[in-house]
Amino acid sequence: GLYAFKMAGYDASKNGWCGGVNHTNLTDLKMQNKSPQVTSAEELYINMYVYGTGEENSAIEIKIYEVDDKIKFEQINKPGGYVYEQNVNDAWIVQMPITWKGWKLVSKKYSSFTSAKDPSAGGNGNKMKQPNQITGMSVSLLSLPSPGANVSVVVDHVVISEGGVFVP
Repeated sequence: GLYAFKMAGYDASKNGWCGGVNHTNLTDLKMQNKSPQVTSAEELYINMYVYGTGEENSAIEIKIYEVDDKIKFEQINKPGGYVYEQNVNDAWIVQMPITWKGWKLVSKKYSSFTSAKDPSAGGNGNKMKQPNQITGMSVSLLSLPSPGANVSVVVDHVVISEGGVFVP
């Protein structure tokens, strides 16, 4: 297409995190009826084109949000429905160093994601991957493995695929 999401910055706080973007309410996938149908984390893939700019220490983090309670998950699309609570649900994370220059299709199997550690940010759920209860995702720019660096990455065409990696 004509547009992509460029993330660039300096990790002034020296904690590795530089910024990112997420679904507004962390329920947008469910609200648009785009939550995956598969129940096995082995069958789900997060795919995206990533442009490496050559900036050392550039990395991205993909974070997937699930609503653990099936009843609350079903309430999301109803009037006055469920509002996502990070402190009682799971979030699953994968971090990827971007060590190349140019565009590359990156695919990550959902089973390779690890649980968020912060209890107030998705680390306080039932610790079970439930791909069919995914409600949102975020993509963040990181300065890793060395914090405190200038970093940049471009992300485009994020696709969630079931049964195998995305084939263009």
